Amino acid sequence: MRQIFVLCEQPQHVHHREAHAWLRRSLGDVAALDSVHDVRLTSLEDVEPAPGPWRWLAGIGLEEGTRPEHLLRRGPLAELVVDLRLVGMRPELLIVPDHSEGIRA
Repeated sequence: MRQIFVLCEQPQHVHHREAHAWLRRSLGDVAALDSVHDVRLTSLEDVEPAPGPWRWLAGIGLEEGTRPEHLLRRGPLAELVVDLRLVGMRPELLIVPDHSEGIRA
């Protein structure tokens, strides 16, 4: 499954809890898309060692045949990325092709 990962920082003018709730709501709009298989949000606040300035990691799994660039041009994901920039969360996106392989013991 192809995935889009979004890393973002804590905005300086918004409390962590408030930013987290807003991010969850916005990602809910992304999860509602037919082209999205699943969305996962991970708080990186207590990760050791600290991952630089990043405070959240969102993983967006895409349905087979979905092209990430279509989601990033318009719609809820494109709007989310713009909003993240506007509030100072400095998003970084990683588009990961489906080249994963299962590893068994």
